[in-house]
Parts: sequence; structure tokens; C-alpha cells
Amino acid sequence: MSNLSKREKILLFILFVTVVMAAYYYLLYQPIKAHQQDLENQITNIQSEYTAVLNKVNQIKIVTQKH
Repeated sequence: MSNLSKREKILLFILFVTVVMAAYYYLLYQPIKAHQQDLENQITNIQSEYTAVLNKVNQIKIVTQKH
């Protein structure tokens, strides 16, 4: 390593930082982001189901009040 010029050492350092950042992105960030998106989709689906059930409950209340 001591035989390398200053320029080569800088280029190796830049390469190392790039590899570490790419590894972080592909191994950590992307899976976490995909899981977050899945959870957000689940929340949206549950909210839609909740709204549908609430509408049905309100319709039942209206029908039972009329009779």
C-alpha cells in the first residue's frame, strides 16, 4: 500500500466509499424502503375496510331507526 502514489490512494478511497454506499443502498436501504411501502399499503387497505364497515354500520342504524 505504501508503494501507491497519492493519486492512487485517493482513487482507492473514493472506490471504497462508493462500494460501501452501494452496499448500504442495496442491502439495507432498499429492503427497508420496500417493507415500509408494504406497511403503508396495509394501512391503506385497513383504512378502506374500516370505512366500508363503518358505512355498513351507519346504514344498519338508519334502517333500524326507520322501523
